[in-house]
Amino acid sequence: MSSLLRGRVRRTMLPGDQLPVTVGGPTVSAWREDALSRIADVESLQRQFAAERPPREFDEDGVEVPDPEFARFRELDDAVTCHLRAARETAEKMAMGPLRRCYAALTGGEVERTLANLHAAAVHLLRMTPADTLRGALPSLLVQVRGRLPASDLRRQEVEKLAADPGYSFDRHNREQLAYALEAAYTEERAALSRMRSFRNLVYMVTCTLLAVLGGLVAVGAAFPRALPLCFAPGNERIVCPTGWHDLSGPSDIDRMVSLTVHRGDLAIVAMMGLVGAVMVGVLTLRAQRGTVAPYSLPLALLILKLPLGGLTALLGVLMVRGGFVPGLTNLDGSSQILGWALVFGIAQQLISGVLDRQASLVLADSTAALGDGAP
Repeated sequence: MSSLLRGRVRRTMLPGDQLPVTVGGPTVSAWREDALSRIADVESLQRQFAAERPPREFDEDGVEVPDPEFARFRELDDAVTCHLRAARETAEKMAMGPLRRCYAALTGGEVERTLANLHAAAVHLLRMTPADTLRGALPSLLVQVRGRLPASDLRRQEVEKLAADPGYSFDRHNREQLAYALEAAYTEERAALSRMRSFRNLVYMVTCTLLAVLGGLVAVGAAFPRALPLCFAPGNERIVCPTGWHDLSGPSDIDRMVSLTVHRGDLAIVAMMGLVGAVMVGVLTLRAQRGTVAPYSLPLALLILKLPLGGLTALLGVLMVRGGFVPGLTNLDGSSQILGWALVFGIAQQLISGVLDRQASLVLADSTAALGDGAP
């Protein structure tokens, strides 16, 4: 597109046949779809602002008239394009193979790269936004800065001063203040996500450790059932185990009858009852859980943690009862009582996991405040 004005040729930055904005996808992750949609939105604004930019000027000999502002605008436009390309490539391309996908999910590299480039593009776009558009977007910008930066932050205070002044102008100085405040807000958003990811990974590590310990105990009980017998001798009249019982001929016959009554699956069924108790508690705790827009499922990680913890507390609880460490509860009369107390001990794991639940609530609240409405 060109026009002739006072002997100079004026040309816009964008050709008339430029391809339309595309979203891309579909993908298999909600955060990828959200990122692709936001990338397309930023790209659409970028093209709109470039088309509204006053065109370049050339003299009669076709030599471009120097224009520092236009050169700066072009550099910003190229930076936005570069960051959007990197963000789109990362959001669209998934790691190949289950191990690499699990590693990427744990490290959060794909999420961090996508958001970092998308945020950088949005900050550069702010620097090239027309004054009228920026004035209309200032309330939304103020909400983002207030939601992600503390009231004592000087960058937030400067943005609030600009928003409160009806006669402010968007000169270079004010634009840079807005850009740095928005960049700080985005940095805090990614930091909140990193804290959530770190806490979630810690929960997963604890879960794997508990699974290993629980699996080891069950395996030992299956291979050497006499090593960890969960049997009782109520009144020295019979031997009661989780899966069976035998009558006693006398107190001196306890060890022999325990060897005959104990079963390879005793520890496994007690652990299973503990898992059932943990599931019951996990379902009840769901009523207090809120959804999150973050790409990391912290509530799910906490729910998974309760399962091996419930099985482990059931095993240890029954062992402590057998060892006489629970006052007033030294002998259980039947298999049903053993399994019933295993269920109770599985439910009691909430005393431990509840501490993590409260910490997770703080992490979720922190991330929710930093994420705000999720707008770029």
